[in-house]
Amino acid sequence: MKLYIPKPNVDSPIVKLIVELERLRNRPISGSTPPWVFAELESLFHTIESIASARVEGNHTTVADYVETVREDEDEAAKQSETIREITNIEKAITYIESQGRAIVIDKSFLLRLHGIVVDGLDPNKEGDSRPGTYRNEPRIIKRSKVHLAQWADIPELMDTLFSFINAKVDPQFDLIKDTIAHHHFTWIHPFGNGNGRVVRLLTYAMLMKQGFIDGNDMRLLSPAAVFGNDRQKYYAMLSEADKNNDEGLLKWSEYMLGGIKGEVDTINELLDGNSAKEKIIIPALNYALEKKRINDLEFNMLKIALDQDIVQAADFRPLFPPDVSHVVVSKAIRKMREQNLLRPIGDEKSRRYAICLTRNALTLGVIMQLDTHGYLPLKNEE
Repeated sequence: MKLYIPKPNVDSPIVKLIVELERLRNRPISGSTPPWVFAELESLFHTIESIASARVEGNHTTVADYVETVREDEDEAAKQSETIREITNIEKAITYIESQGRAIVIDKSFLLRLHGIVVDGLDPNKEGDSRPGTYRNEPRIIKRSKVHLAQWADIPELMDTLFSFINAKVDPQFDLIKDTIAHHHFTWIHPFGNGNGRVVRLLTYAMLMKQGFIDGNDMRLLSPAAVFGNDRQKYYAMLSEADKNNDEGLLKWSEYMLGGIKGEVDTINELLDGNSAKEKIIIPALNYALEKKRINDLEFNMLKIALDQDIVQAADFRPLFPPDVSHVVVSKAIRKMREQNLLRPIGDEKSRRYAICLTRNALTLGVIMQLDTHGYLPLKNEE
């Protein structure tokens, strides 16, 4: 199978997508949503991204199931369930990629490490691999696919060629198409015994980060798995178009993939509007948590203050308590909120300035439900 970048016509839809996405390169996200609140939403999207990637492989864990299962102890939950472990592994892989930043080196060592994280602790007869962090050493076929995968003996050479392709300097306007072509070519090589789909979606994430389209520290966020998880059948259908290995098929695949990423950009831009994020997502989530008795009245009112003021101190909560109550009582209430992961310190752990926390706590399910209600989730037909 040839490895090359097809050239689109200047008036084609894909060119418009490239121009729109190019505006994001190296540009930090900005908006009225406080950075710590957006960081909480970003963390949730990483979780959703991980579930979406696992969903493409047939993992039927719903967002709600996952959120509730890992609410108390992620590592313990992962030990109890193969499907949960699969998702937490993807989350860990995303964290590993983001820890590298734009200096990330995409080579054999990086990819084998990524594969090792993805299949860690999983049953080789299910979603694991008997050779974690190692190329496959036997033939493989893809069910219901007419494509003949690369021979296992050719994998090292083919992967080295792919790494050279990924790292080659091209005209910046072709970077995004190069990413989509690399994604497809990887699926044809199918270098691992299992986990190829999860790894290639993470590889795509890494390529976008290296090119400046993603930077977790500066809060730029794109989720390539969003488009894949949204419609599993469509994903495979478009890969089949690319399997034709001609300009028309490859460009159809590229347009599909970049269109999905553009949709994710639009979602993030909406969440950067502080009023939109608060009114559409967070306040309804607070109301839901109170209604379901996940939080009590005092906690609800403390969180409302934290949301309204962005950063709070103990004195901001004082009006919620009777005048004769000592500061010790207020401090205990704050400490309980921290233990429940409802408030988090801004800065180091000893800080007395706090912000609302939305992840892995009593609010998370409500936030997820509101994201779903407003069409922000890349997962359809939740069971």
